[in-house]
Amino acid sequence: MKAIPFEVRRDDGRPLVRQVVDGMRQAMVCGYYAPGDALPSYSDLAKALGVSPIVTKTAFRRLVDEGFVVARPRVGTFVRDRAAKRWLGHVVFVGFTEDGNFYQALFAATLRTKLMDAGYLFTEASLRWNARNVPDFSVLDAVLSRSVDLVIARSSDRRLFRHLAKFNVPFITIDGEGEPLPGSVGFTHFDRTLAIDPFVSSCLRLGIREVVSFTWIHGVCDVVPACLKAGLAARRVRVPLPKHLPTNRQEALARAGMESVAKKIAEGEIAAAPDRAYFFVDDHITSGALLAFALVGLEAPRDIRIATWANAGIVPAYPHELSRMEMDPVAAGRQEADYVLEYLHTGTYPSGGVIGPKWIQGETMGRSVTSDE
Repeated sequence: MKAIPFEVRRDDGRPLVRQVVDGMRQAMVCGYYAPGDALPSYSDLAKALGVSPIVTKTAFRRLVDEGFVVARPRVGTFVRDRAAKRWLGHVVFVGFTEDGNFYQALFAATLRTKLMDAGYLFTEASLRWNARNVPDFSVLDAVLSRSVDLVIARSSDRRLFRHLAKFNVPFITIDGEGEPLPGSVGFTHFDRTLAIDPFVSSCLRLGIREVVSFTWIHGVCDVVPACLKAGLAARRVRVPLPKHLPTNRQEALARAGMESVAKKIAEGEIAAAPDRAYFFVDDHITSGALLAFALVGLEAPRDIRIATWANAGIVPAYPHELSRMEMDPVAAGRQEADYVLEYLHTGTYPSGGVIGPKWIQGETMGRSVTSDE
């Protein structure tokens, strides 16, 4: 067996499967593995890279989907003659690596499925920061060395767009800035504020007089201005996090939520209050907060009112349905794929595209005090 021309690193922000896919794809693009070459078996590759065979098997299935390899049962996996697959075009999805980002993973997977079903090759190129906090574009450069019809950039980092301009490749952006960037052929607004007004309306209808927002990133889904405008009392509580989040980002957020709420309970700032609502801007922080509430016997909606930001599919478990601003990465991925296909088919990207959460009034906000419900 030839030496594997890349390694898998546990401190790499990319998932293991993606590292294997990126490494094998690049080895084929660069000619290390030529059309017709037999590739290592799942188990041999797993042993060489120090990963589970499940990881390599999943990576090979993705390479089959992308048209790079062909699997022959009981014979082996072989590099495919790329001329044998006539893709209609090549779309690249770019985003800065966020370890364990559930939303981005499902969003990209949905894009991949719909675009490849439509006959377009789909490649992901995750970006990382080096020790000097400068973007590492090496993976992206390798991908852009091939023919690319469109880049989908889920980022607002101007350094990425300056880099893309060097390749003279069409790109569209998905971000929360609200305005398309110069040089882009299209823009989708990722608007995290879409559910804020429905949330405030629910607070008014439910007889809530005060909203306390637990946040850890300034300006992200800030409900306070809208609450104040509607005549509600409102304030923010910052959830302190470690300066450098550990590998298990979700656990760190949950623990921070638990400790922050427990501290406020001990200080007497949180107690049973039917006319006060607590809003959490992160579903993992909410998981920790719910534990802190449970430890002192505070239950929603009996004693307190709770709402959260959440991603469909990983809403924190609770005996009562959580009221939430919910993002659906699968629905958003399908919506974005429709925009991209319209551009690829017509040359024009639809204007006014918006992706954002919807408000779901669950049981943890309580029942309306108005007579019409």
